[in-house]
Amino acid sequence: MGRCAYAIGSHPLFALARGIYRMAEHPWLVGGLAFIWGFFGSYLEPNLQRVSDPDLIRFLRQEQLYRLVHGNRLPSRKD
Repeated sequence: MGRCAYAIGSHPLFALARGIYRMAEHPWLVGGLAFIWGFFGSYLEPNLQRVSDPDLIRFLRQEQLYRLVHGNRLPSRKD
């Protein structure tokens, strides 16, 4: 799951928070550590394909930072 988060362009702070949160779920501690290891270890894999749309990555990261600051609430929709 961490490698997938890296591939879609997740923000590193969001990935770290997600990994810490997963430590409280079964399998205790190991799931979160594996997520964090997978995400940050992916920086060392040059052949791992990533999303190539910079606008999509920017949108995703803005939403993730918003969710970190606002207690995992999604931003309000703009219709």
